[in-house]
Amino acid sequence: YSGSFQLTFGKIKALKKAGIKTVVMTTVNNVNLKEIPEVIDLMVENGVDLFGFHRLVPIGNGRTMAEDLITPNDYRQLLFLLDEKQRNFKNCATSFGKGEPLWKLLQFEKGLPSKLKSGYEKLIWGGCNIGCSEMDILEDGTALACRRIPIPIGKLPEQKIRDVFLFSAELNKMRRIDKLEKCKDCELLFHCRGCRAMAYAVYGDYYKPDPQCWKNLQ
Repeated sequence: YSGSFQLTFGKIKALKKAGIKTVVMTTVNNVNLKEIPEVIDLMVENGVDLFGFHRLVPIGNGRTMAEDLITPNDYRQLLFLLDEKQRNFKNCATSFGKGEPLWKLLQFEKGLPSKLKSGYEKLIWGGCNIGCSEMDILEDGTALACRRIPIPIGKLPEQKIRDVFLFSAELNKMRRIDKLEKCKDCELLFHCRGCRAMAYAVYGDYYKPDPQCWKNLQ
């Protein structure tokens, strides 16, 4: 509603005054794409402790905004701009979340990080968290591999969390990174793997490529 943006920053100041750390997340789409750099400036100016974002994933209510998905090239340009902007901030108290898998692709394009030592090439070092370090539990106990992939992988309390995470047949299917189209042939397989939720939302198949990945495999 009108005035909510200003009200939000007023509450951020109140939280900081009370010694409570502040985290701001936003959803990036084609509608607000050009505003994100300015939003980052506001985060820094207001001393927000952590700022991060996720891409619009067209599931649930997001289906009505499917036409507002960012193009692969525009997404690359946004990440590049944000990376440069972060590097230019001096004495900045704001941290920037870089959990989006395609950050890894941009970092490798820029030469970071350096190549891993021999023997460590086939260990997962980052990228999509599905099957590695994430599981979501809904209010009714339904377990999901990712909040943005509406496929149940188990049910609590009927099942133990450990059993769901380790032995769910559906989750083990999602762990088959050797079946990921495009990614399985990419040198960044163990670092990135794109967003499986985005692939599922757009193509109905989480083995499909991330539709916003800009990397061309020769």
